Amino acid sequence: MHFSVFHILLASLISIAQLASGQGTDGCNVPPAIITNFTWHNSTYNCGCDDGGCLPTGLHGGPGCGQPDMVEATFSQRSPTYNDTLTCGASDPGSVPARAIPGGPFNCRSLGRHFIFTVNGTEGTLTYVEPNFICPKGRAQVTYVGLFEMECVFDRFRNSTCVQSEPTFQLEPDEVVGIH
Repeated sequence: MHFSVFHILLASLISIAQLASGQGTDGCNVPPAIITNFTWHNSTYNCGCDDGGCLPTGLHGGPGCGQPDMVEATFSQRSPTYNDTLTCGASDPGSVPARAIPGGPFNCRSLGRHFIFTVNGTEGTLTYVEPNFICPKGRAQVTYVGLFEMECVFDRFRNSTCVQSEPTFQLEPDEVVGIH
């Protein structure tokens, strides 16, 4: 008897979850997010200690000194029901919680917005999650993804600062999930 009651409860929960996941996305036109500014400073080759001692970073690779690793991106989202622009960033050390750069997720303001940055040579990938996109009939969590080329300059210690090659680039909606 418990076996069939369990299956009935499980089936009910699954159907409720499926209904909830579909709410709010009907007629929801989610345009791309536009990146209007991107900067990444990679201080991999900065020193670990100076005459004043060592600076613990909380990350693998030991203490660091000099300019920290940092990443910063400005996301612009425009639609008939949703207009927002925000700049998100992280530095190592300095971000809470500490995360390696590239990597993530890095928090943006509040409300669960975050982004992940990965790199392969001079090609970057940004994944941005907007958990509260406003649609005509509800809300949706939108995950955007985009690849872009970077131009990098190197200092005498082989640390690099990279920026986007194009003035703007798009992150396309990869996943749209209705929320209630």
